[in-house]
Amino acid sequence: MAPVIVAAEKNSADSIDTQYQTGRVTVITRSQFDTKVATVADVLRNEAGVQVRQISGLGSYAEVSIRGSTSSQVNIYVDGVLVNGAFGGSVDLSQFSLQGVENIEIYRGSTPVQLGAPGIGGSIHIRTQSSANPLGMIKASAGSWETQAFAFSYAAESDIVSDEVLRYAISAETLSSDGDFRTVNQNSTPDDSTDDYSDRRHNNELQQSTLTLTLEKPISSETRLKAVIQHADKEKNLPDRANRPTNNARLETSHTSAQLKFDHDLLSNHSLGLKLYTAVKNEEFSDPQSNIGNGVNDFDSRTTVGGATFYSAQAIGSHVISISVDAKSEVYRDEDLAQNEEVEYSRDQFLIGVQDEWASQDGDWLTNTAIRIFHIADDVDESGSESLNDWYPGFQAGLMWEWSPAWQLRSNISRDVRLPALFELFGDRGFSTGNEELKPETAWNTDLGIAFATNSLRAAATGFYRRLDDAIVTVYSSIGVGEAENVGQAEIYGVELELDYSISALSSVSLKATSQRAEDTSDTTFSGFKLPGIATFESYLSLTRKLGGMRCTLEYVHRSGGFYDRIGNEAIRDLNEFNFLAKWSVNKHSLELSIENLADDPSELYNSFIAPGRRAFISYSRHF
Repeated sequence: MAPVIVAAEKNSADSIDTQYQTGRVTVITRSQFDTKVATVADVLRNEAGVQVRQISGLGSYAEVSIRGSTSSQVNIYVDGVLVNGAFGGSVDLSQFSLQGVENIEIYRGSTPVQLGAPGIGGSIHIRTQSSANPLGMIKASAGSWETQAFAFSYAAESDIVSDEVLRYAISAETLSSDGDFRTVNQNSTPDDSTDDYSDRRHNNELQQSTLTLTLEKPISSETRLKAVIQHADKEKNLPDRANRPTNNARLETSHTSAQLKFDHDLLSNHSLGLKLYTAVKNEEFSDPQSNIGNGVNDFDSRTTVGGATFYSAQAIGSHVISISVDAKSEVYRDEDLAQNEEVEYSRDQFLIGVQDEWASQDGDWLTNTAIRIFHIADDVDESGSESLNDWYPGFQAGLMWEWSPAWQLRSNISRDVRLPALFELFGDRGFSTGNEELKPETAWNTDLGIAFATNSLRAAATGFYRRLDDAIVTVYSSIGVGEAENVGQAEIYGVELELDYSISALSSVSLKATSQRAEDTSDTTFSGFKLPGIATFESYLSLTRKLGGMRCTLEYVHRSGGFYDRIGNEAIRDLNEFNFLAKWSVNKHSLELSIENLADDPSELYNSFIAPGRRAFISYSRHF
């Protein structure tokens, strides 16, 4: 028999081993969502400690909270590049389709230095499809509200010169929906249910498409080159709170990004990397009838980002020292076509991070220590506006102890800072009013968790605590317009539970639950009240049964205890939702049926918008 040679992929300097992190990390793999009619926002919503707030169903604006954070406190990365903008702060997760995604990593609390600046509430890392795994797939989907989706993925390699190989991957997806689901029209009197009536959601159409291209090529035995290009278009009509049929507000978004990455193995124990990246985002927002925000709105905005990141990773004995240096410049230009006015903001950021990972010889102990320091410089094209220009430090330390093959203990502490987003300082096109008196918010994060794992059972419990100084929260007015405020001090604490149990080879159960309290502890009249927009209890329970080539899952999702205002007068309606999913897989064919909100519960999504009722989707995929 001829010899068999197995060649392992070389790790780049910015690679992250999610299994060896002192913080709690969840990895959602492609096999868990490859046939779903959904976006990244829909995939995240059932994870412990994660809350997704969405305005009006599939494809509408969606933001994420981790462990009681605001959405601006959660950093979103795509292939290691931070997506959070200097102007917007938070990220609309509905803009990310799933077709080009390889996996999604959720970091609660501590964030590896390879990802750069951490979020106060944690980080989410979206990894696009890798060209290292040859595949081919086509998918067609349809469902409620005339929803249609078509997707294509292909990854392969080709010999271009004798011993050199070019790997490539391409994925594309389109998604459209009328969004005219049945809803409860509150007749502009949310406190009086006697005049409510059944209605269709108006002006909620969606058109979305994405394209991702990845190229990888070895330059030499020590150097590798990778390029990733992404483009997305989204046209979304925007329903208003009163659900007026005459409303014609809309938002059109176009986003193009590219990154070029060089990896070089300097020595057997030392690797270097350089990443160059750029992105351009265009938005056109039109609200001629002043149904969404304050006044008539007709805005055309453009965000341009350019930057470079240098990585270094070196093994020294039982230690791995990682260094990350990132320099980024972002320019936001907004033109008010209705008032014939234009403003421009820019923010330059420079960050240095150093991380030490140590593992004992037997692998029972792991420590992670990191320090970061970054500089922010703002340039605001508005007379009389103050600009931020200063250095900000942060650090984190973590410990993992595996005292037996089944038991594991993790603990972390970090000191983090978040600068106010430009829209929080200066307002945003009628959606929010500015507050130039805002101060940066800082936080102490700590957590302690225990995990148990056998062949049939995986269970984990994590307690967490966050103290915020100069905490920034967004408070909404009666017409749905937000304003960011510093509330002084706040404390958020709670516990996460996760359990996956294989009852047999054919049956399994999964439970994820979060109980938390976010409390204003400032020396004001609001002391002791809950922070707005944060649920106090969430749970997810699923039962799965395999029958031949079919897998059936029944899910129950619950969320309760949230308020819109700071004094607890306006409660967010509870969520109680049952879902059913059935997936057939035969050879290279897959068919998935999902029926969501079986009980047709009229829960509330975000800021008095009623969620869609019962809906059904079906998807067919073919692998080749």
